[in-house]
Order: sequence, then structure tokens, then C-alpha cells
Amino acid sequence: DAAFFDVILDRNGLPTANLDYGNMVLVMQCIRTLTSKGLSVLFTSHIPDQAFMCRSKALLLQRNSVPISGSADLVITERNLQQAYHTDVQILEAIGADGQPIKVTTPRFSY
Repeated sequence: DAAFFDVILDRNGLPTANLDYGNMVLVMQCIRTLTSKGLSVLFTSHIPDQAFMCRSKALLLQRNSVPISGSADLVITERNLQQAYHTDVQILEAIGADGQPIKVTTPRFSY
């Protein structure tokens, strides 16, 4: 229910769709700023990395499946993404400049 959210971002369902990388980062920074001030933000994305960027909760919707919800680290897993996108996916982790772990998703190509 929308009443539980302070901000809902919806640009035809995907607020960062068709943005270049720099502008996508600006939108993600705005979302993090809002949530750091205690506001709840709802947005949709087909880019799993954005859930990691927000360091928040995630909801993974899949056709003909029960939605999966929880922390981004528990929801955005290789197994869940492979089932959702029907492709081989890997999650890579590094340590960011702030000392916090950074996770990114990438397809696992076979050559």
C-alpha cells in the first residue's frame, strides 16, 4: 500500500530507465539521502545492483512465483537472479572507499 511510503519514484515503472550512468548515480544518491533522513522510498528497477546501492530492503518479483523480500543481501542472490532472469549470473564483492563491501552483478558468459 502506497500509504506506507514517504516517496514513490515511478517514471513509467522504472525511475532510472534510460538514464546515463552519471544521472543514474545521482538518482541513487538522492534515494540514499532520503532514506538516511528516515524516509521510506519505493522504486522499481531491473538492475539488481541498485538494490545493493541503496543498502536497504528488496522485493524480488517473478512470474508465477512467490515474491521474495528482505535485505538486499538476502534477496539479491545468484540463485534468485538466475531464476528471475533465466540467465547465469554472478555476484562480485569488493571493498569500497568507505570501507564498506560493494556488491555488483554481472552475467557469467561462457566462451
